[in-house]
Amino acid sequence: MKKKMALLALAATAWLGTTANTPVTRSVENPFIESTNTMTLDISKVELSDTATVLYTDAYFRPHYWIKISSESYLQADGKKYALKGTQGIEADSLFWMPETGEASFRLSFEPLPRDTRSFDFIESDCNECFKLFGIDLTGKTEATVPSDIPAEVIRANEAVPSSLPAPLFKMGETAVHVHLSGYRKGLAKEVIQTKILSQLDFLLY
Repeated sequence: MKKKMALLALAATAWLGTTANTPVTRSVENPFIESTNTMTLDISKVELSDTATVLYTDAYFRPHYWIKISSESYLQADGKKYALKGTQGIEADSLFWMPETGEASFRLSFEPLPRDTRSFDFIESDCNECFKLFGIDLTGKTEATVPSDIPAEVIRANEAVPSSLPAPLFKMGETAVHVHLSGYRKGLAKEVIQTKILSQLDFLLY
């Protein structure tokens, strides 16, 4: 009996030693993304462990056209950068030709983010045209909240809008439009063309 107990104790110790060395992985499905400069890339899942942070990435682009992921891509969280370690389904710095469907999926592996990270940015190098996804949420948030940087007068004006608008008046003249780009970050876009400001808002904010 004592021998059996000793063997069981040894087996339990060995099992605990094995599990202690196994990285604990958690996943965030379809994370909320605060803002982005592209409609080409989306993140379907973020997988976090002690050894890596893996982005399950979906790409949407014109069939038979190419996209590229820079080997200088990194994640950024709390002012610190986490470098790209490897890829699966796409080769860094090489032209990736989109299939007939215009859709493709691949994985990007980075240095591990700290366990208490609540959100991070994906920066595909620092060039102006590179993909940038800001505020990738890890807390389970599913929708946008009212940003803290919106001026109080704008919120009051929005709440005061009547349920039915007056009939439009067609008249020659000038109109001044004051735009507040909530959540704008440096690198999101170089400029907003005045004549296309309304069509650009969703592109900039979402």
